[in-house]
Amino acid sequence: MNYQAEFMTLRAARRETRKEIRRKKQQLEQLRKDPMRNNSMIIQTEAELQGAVDTLLWQDEQIKKHKKTVESLTKQMNNLELKVFYRKYMQGESLKQISKSLNYSYSHIKRVSATIKEKLHTENV
Repeated sequence: MNYQAEFMTLRAARRETRKEIRRKKQQLEQLRKDPMRNNSMIIQTEAELQGAVDTLLWQDEQIKKHKKTVESLTKQMNNLELKVFYRKYMQGESLKQISKSLNYSYSHIKRVSATIKEKLHTENV
């Protein structure tokens, strides 16, 4: 799982949802000002607006949960685990790249990565 990609995807979706909420609010204002307004369109737009608000609340909750998970995980890690976690899950580097750049054997970095995976699994259960 690429935590950075997941986090960025959530944030981008939240931005789009906020734009949708602004559009629906403007549309609702225009419908209410229109003397020839159609009440069913107002009701439909209000429902769509509420749906967008609910989606935004869910997205905010997912972002908070994501941040909390990463913070909790990083508190449990030693210095080398933090470096490997950041490079693998945040930057998307391979274990071979990480082992070379940190000057550790591939097998050692693989063991460290397995420890991190276990912590991830424990945190997500």
